[in-house]
Amino acid sequence: MKRTIWDVSVKSPAFWAGLVGVQIALACFHHGPLYDLAAVAMKPNTPITMYDEAGWEVQVQPTIPTKPNNIPMAGRTVQATNPIATGPVTVTLPVPDPQDLIETFLTPYDQGAGETRYLTMVNGAKNKIRMCAFGFTDPQVSAALVAAQARHVDIGIVMDENQAGGPHQMIEIAKLKATNIPLWIGHSASHDQLVHAKFTVVDDLWVEDGSWNYSPSASHQDNFLNFMQSPKRAKLFNDYWEKIKAKIIEQQTAKAAKSAKVKE
Repeated sequence: MKRTIWDVSVKSPAFWAGLVGVQIALACFHHGPLYDLAAVAMKPNTPITMYDEAGWEVQVQPTIPTKPNNIPMAGRTVQATNPIATGPVTVTLPVPDPQDLIETFLTPYDQGAGETRYLTMVNGAKNKIRMCAFGFTDPQVSAALVAAQARHVDIGIVMDENQAGGPHQMIEIAKLKATNIPLWIGHSASHDQLVHAKFTVVDDLWVEDGSWNYSPSASHQDNFLNFMQSPKRAKLFNDYWEKIKAKIIEQQTAKAAKSAKVKE
C-alpha cells in the first residue's frame, strides 16, 4: 500500500535543512496514531520514502528554504496535504544537538586530521578567503593560500605584529607577499594588545576557528579546531575580520604620519 504526501512546506523560516539525519514523527489522521519513523536526511526538494507502523509506504516531497544549517525551534512543524488522507499530515522536527552541526578536531589525538581538514577547506575555496592568524609558520598552509591566489580567489589576511617578526613566520609571510596576497599586520584595538584570534572564513559559508595556530607545532599541542558551514556564522567572523583590518590600517596610518613628522 502506498500513500504519497505532496508539497510539504515549512511554516517557520527557521528550518534545519542540512545533511545530518533527524528523527521525524508523522501524525496522519488517516490512520489515527502517531508513527515514529526512522532517522532520515532532510535534503531540499528530495523525495523521502519511509514506512509507517501500518506498513504504508509514505513518500514525502519536502519544499524547504535553501538556507543551510538553520536550526528549528523545538516543536516546529511542517504541514502537508494528502489527497488520500482525511485530514492534514504534520511532520514534527525536533532540534538536533548543536554539535551535530560542527566538525571538531582535538589535537594531538586527531593524528593530524584537523590540519588535513583545514587544508581541504582552503584548497576547496572558490571565491573568497578571510584569515586572522596569530602563529603562521606552516608551509603547507602558505602553499594552499598561494595556490588559491593562483585560482584568483579573493584573499585577505590579518596578523599579529609581534608574532610576524619571528624568523620562521617571516619566511612564510615572504611567500605570501611574493604572490601579492593582501596582508595587514598590527595590534589589537585595545591597548595595543595581541591579535590573538585564529580563524578562517571560506566563500562566506565555511568557518574554521579554535585555539589551533597555523603552525606545524600546533598539531602536536593540545588544541582544537571547529569547522562549521553557516552563512550567518561566516558573516559574524567576516565582520570581525573587517574590524581588525580597519584598526590595523588606522594604526599604520598613524605610524606613517608620525614618521613623516619626525623627518620634517
